[in-house]
Amino acid sequence: AGPTAAWSFKNIPQAGVSRVFILGPSHHVHFRNTCALPQGTTHYETPFGPLILDQGVLNDLRQARGAQGEQLFVALNNSQDEDEHSVEMQLPFLKMMMGEQNFTVVPVVVGSLSEGAEQAFGSVFAPYFEDPATIFLISSDFCHWGSRFRYTHLPDDRDVAAAAGKLVNRPEAAPLNAKIETLDRQGMELIEAQDSPGFRRYLENCQNTICGRNPIAILLEILRQRPQMFPSCPQLRCEFVHYSQSQTMPTRPSANDSCVSYAAGVIQVA
Repeated sequence: AGPTAAWSFKNIPQAGVSRVFILGPSHHVHFRNTCALPQGTTHYETPFGPLILDQGVLNDLRQARGAQGEQLFVALNNSQDEDEHSVEMQLPFLKMMMGEQNFTVVPVVVGSLSEGAEQAFGSVFAPYFEDPATIFLISSDFCHWGSRFRYTHLPDDRDVAAAAGKLVNRPEAAPLNAKIETLDRQGMELIEAQDSPGFRRYLENCQNTICGRNPIAILLEILRQRPQMFPSCPQLRCEFVHYSQSQTMPTRPSANDSCVSYAAGVIQVA
């Protein structure tokens, strides 16, 4: 995962960045239609130095309410925060890239969201997204394939043939990896198209085990809503710059064989 993640991090513009949001999925605690914010934490330690949490923004988010007056954000206690790796894995990369530049971090652990909740959080985060001194990091792997993940869905051969020119896994050399990649690229193309409803339908249809599907869905909602909220906002281009998988799979996998996919994407002004 690290070498692929680096392709995204190397695109971070150091100059002018004073705040970084990190949205990652919750792997250990079930949050339904809500996101969690760290409670009582002032900073995170990394091998390259500390990262300071933005207490002002965190306090503002804690006050956010949904359309029915419901609280959108809940507290993430220290034990839950320490157990969750989705935000943590981004921190050393971020500190390494930013060096001694002064900036703050807003960590957000995203729960399982309905379509309405995705839209609500998109509305909450969109004003921050428009701040030119703020960047967003979205933490996610892509397909977790194999019996151990209870997911063995594959696209048909026609889909693989249609995608062959884009694949890093050659179908004749690694047919199973090529099929997994084809499945991932179907979702990646919808993200690049900034197609929030399309990505939602894709997940409903194929159930791809993208662990960060809810943070990605929030990002797509931000991108969908921003032209309505900020009519003069610049057009953005979303592009995936790297893709890899954890291992080459045998043609006839056993119950112990599995594969995890990684993809690095970047959003920039078009």
